[in-house]
Amino acid sequence: MKVRLIKSFNFEAAHHHPGEGQPIHGHHFEVHIFQSGDIDPSLGWLVDFGEIKAAVKPVLDQLDHRFLNDIPGLGQGTREELEAWIHERIRQRLPFAAGVRVRTREQRGFDLVRLPEDPLLDLPERYAFRFEAAHSLPLTPPDHKCRRLHGHSYRIELAMGEAPPPRKVCEEIYRLLDFNCLNQIEGLHNPTAENLAVWMWDRLTLNGAAPRVVIVAETCESSCVFSGR
Repeated sequence: MKVRLIKSFNFEAAHHHPGEGQPIHGHHFEVHIFQSGDIDPSLGWLVDFGEIKAAVKPVLDQLDHRFLNDIPGLGQGTREELEAWIHERIRQRLPFAAGVRVRTREQRGFDLVRLPEDPLLDLPERYAFRFEAAHSLPLTPPDHKCRRLHGHSYRIELAMGEAPPPRKVCEEIYRLLDFNCLNQIEGLHNPTAENLAVWMWDRLTLNGAAPRVVIVAETCESSCVFSGR
């Protein structure tokens, strides 16, 4: 019996497309590896998912926390270029390789979304927006991966008491950060999630808002919660 397996991975990186006039920016990239073939009757599966991970992870480690334009053979790091580059490097390791698909969490345009209270994480009702940006952390040790230019698909969550945050101010912040390199923005020379949360708190306050909580999530697995000084 023939089946298709999908094993998913992710990495964080920066790139830019000079021909499109885009500045350096970053994304959270999702990579989906397809395997296709007949079930092995002696084991009841097509291939061990652990074997897929062992073959793919070393390839994606070459992309993670990198500036994709600097990687030989990868061009400008477009979705099509990434798919071809990854597939070329895994097809000899995975006999059932049937394709690679890459996508980002990119959400173009400003959108402020209400999030309900989360008692488990002790978080009040929040309003969230996303942006795509590149950065590096210049104060980390020379061999730390975050010192390299890379990028994220950021999610910002704001709690403002009983009222939603001022949409105009939030959109101005979004337009300043989206598709940009954070290190080039005044006050963000070292744009850790912690420093970005404090920077955003201060910017909201200077514009007359009264935040209760600012959350900066660089990835779906990590975030910083700042509740004021």
